[in-house]
Amino acid sequence: MPPLTEIAYPRLMARVREHLGVTGFDATARRVLIRASFDAARRCDDPADIVNCAIEELVRQRFELPALGTLLRAARSARAIVNRGYLASIHQALDPATRTRLQELLAVKPGQTRTPWDAVKADAPPPSPHRMKEFLTHLDALRDLGAAPTAFAGVPELKLGQFALEARSLHAAALGQLTEPRRLALIACFLRRQVARALDDAAEMFIRQMQRLHNRAREALARHQAQRVEQTDSLIALLRKAVVACRGDAHRAVHGVEPICKVLPIAPSTYYAHAARRADPAKAPARSRSDAELSMALRRVWDDTFQVYGARKVWRQLRREGLDVARCTVARLMRRLGLKGATRDKAVRTTLSDRAPPCPLAAAAVPARNRESRLTG
Repeated sequence: MPPLTEIAYPRLMARVREHLGVTGFDATARRVLIRASFDAARRCDDPADIVNCAIEELVRQRFELPALGTLLRAARSARAIVNRGYLASIHQALDPATRTRLQELLAVKPGQTRTPWDAVKADAPPPSPHRMKEFLTHLDALRDLGAAPTAFAGVPELKLGQFALEARSLHAAALGQLTEPRRLALIACFLRRQVARALDDAAEMFIRQMQRLHNRAREALARHQAQRVEQTDSLIALLRKAVVACRGDAHRAVHGVEPICKVLPIAPSTYYAHAARRADPAKAPARSRSDAELSMALRRVWDDTFQVYGARKVWRQLRREGLDVARCTVARLMRRLGLKGATRDKAVRTTLSDRAPPCPLAAAAVPARNRESRLTG
């Protein structure tokens, strides 16, 4: 195929564009590219994202795509202009006192070798209950140095984050070589980011503390419920007897579960749950069912050993029989059942006299006159 001449090539490209229904990249297409790049630069910061947005707009309006270099130059130029405008708006919103404070961060104070900017860039230690005073002092210092929140109005959060990262990557000497609007705006964005990070750390610490308190409260509630289970069972049994007695009375319409529960410190739902468990033992809690089974095994072992085994020996016997149960559980159930092992000590020691009961023989051995003197004296 012979090479295309300078005359045939434009004619061939015109035929291709006509067949595809697109328009060549002309001045109108360039204006569309620039407008789309500026719109994307206000939302994005990566040149690749800006190029993709520009390509989508050109394709939507049926324009021929230019070279990749043209797209990249338009994206970088739009990003630089948009960022410069954002930094200028932040700089204009800063009052003179704030500008002075930000400028002093880059100057080395007498007697020191580092600038305050290096101390600001250093990450503060994570907050803790023991170092809360130091953390609050650091947070107040950052707030005093930074600008007011109104200075960042209208600037997207993505841009503020990029400006803060750029400021963090620069040292004091590099910041001093920038123009004043760019330098002060970058420092202000970085201080805003440091305050936000400090507040996030404080919120995370507060959440951890509240979670720890919640776990402790839940464990304390579980221990309280376990310690009061016997008292609750006795109150439930008393309530059941009272309800049965009142329901059998002629005043059944007056006396019921709810009126009785108003007098006794028991909720009606607690009574109904207890009644349902008495009607169907399968609805009882797992601990109650296991306690019932272990109580039968404890009673059997205690009777088989002539009622002399204590909690330790009963626990060992149950372990030998294959029942994996805790020793404290065995002791708790034995106390509930009133089971007690035999001890070698006697109730009253013979070596110590018990003066509590009366002594008639000793009183008879005392002469009458002595008894009278004791009574009168």
